[in-house]
Amino acid sequence: MGLDVIGIGADGTDGLSPEVRRVLDAAEVIVGGARHLGFVAHHLAEKLTWKRPLHATFMEIDSRLERRVVVLSSGDPLDHGVARRLIERYGRDRVAVHPHPSAFALACARLGWSREEVTCLSLHGRPASRLLRELTPNKRLLLLTDAKTSACAIAQTLREQGWGPSTLWRLSRLGAHDEIVAEGLAAHWTDPTVTELDTLAVHCRPAAEGRDRSGFALDDEAFCHDGQLSKVQARMHAVFALNPLPGQHLWDVGAGCGGVAITWLRAAGTGQVSAIECDFGRAALLQKNADHLGTPEVQVVIADAPDVFDELEDPDAVFVGGGCHDPAIIEAAWARLPSGGRLVAQAVSVEGQRALTDAAARLGGRLTRFHRETLAPLGEKTTWRPSLPVLQLEARKP
Repeated sequence: MGLDVIGIGADGTDGLSPEVRRVLDAAEVIVGGARHLGFVAHHLAEKLTWKRPLHATFMEIDSRLERRVVVLSSGDPLDHGVARRLIERYGRDRVAVHPHPSAFALACARLGWSREEVTCLSLHGRPASRLLRELTPNKRLLLLTDAKTSACAIAQTLREQGWGPSTLWRLSRLGAHDEIVAEGLAAHWTDPTVTELDTLAVHCRPAAEGRDRSGFALDDEAFCHDGQLSKVQARMHAVFALNPLPGQHLWDVGAGCGGVAITWLRAAGTGQVSAIECDFGRAALLQKNADHLGTPEVQVVIADAPDVFDELEDPDAVFVGGGCHDPAIIEAAWARLPSGGRLVAQAVSVEGQRALTDAAARLGGRLTRFHRETLAPLGEKTTWRPSLPVLQLEARKP
């Protein structure tokens, strides 16, 4: 027997259609959070409250699938809800989804915003720093928040990052008779309300003197580093060659302070990064940069390459910025790439450039050498000061 996933709003069972209400009435097992189960307290069905991790509750559901199981979820169960996980586990044919208007849809309706012009993001149970890479002038955001990412906490983050003029709306209990819409500027936000589930709307506006950290092409000054940071021009060459795609996995080998890893994830939007760095101090700077620049998903791996490769999931792309003088690193990374995977490596030293030239002869690909010149003082005059030349290998696995 399959299971039904019912979206439910702040108005409880009163907001369900007659058809969905009949599905709920016939349930023999009802699964949901404490708030959802409160809506059906008088139902005679067995009640299961979600546990952490969710897998524990999935196992309870497994043993009850011969009965009529109903899962309650907020709003649209397929919009940042649990339905995706259930479909992955039990299959599309065994899971029937009955959506309710999502919190995002209701928030757009209240504010008169068009959904396709809004970026929606869940911070529920996730680091608030994830918000930072979304901050661009005039961008409209809708956020699902919890007690740790409350409107007050988000307002403070916006003020600290130079986005105090942004307008906030805290939207609570949307669709219920007592719904609340509170509005104010981040710079002057004083509403102390903290709830386990809210929707927060943000119209992003930077302060005139604010730091510009929009987009993915961040200046070198945005990073904390000890000198081991790919300069912005080298980062852009590398990231362009890596071709960041949403949902893919990057290995950044010899990640230093995270310049390429963070830039790649900001460009891709979503995905996974394994940033491999053997120096503990540098890895700490990398983690700090990941948190402060809106990429908390970066996984900092403190280990030696290529020894650690066996412990990592297969990559879609690999960047080798440190240790490329060691042929074993490039060979081991190449072996783990799937067909169509991209490998990019950069070297400044003669030894590293020789290793990349040899790798190109074995693997194919393209070698490019580049450097930059910056205008600098020369006594009372000025001159062009060259940087060290960088050799870059780009190869795609057949």
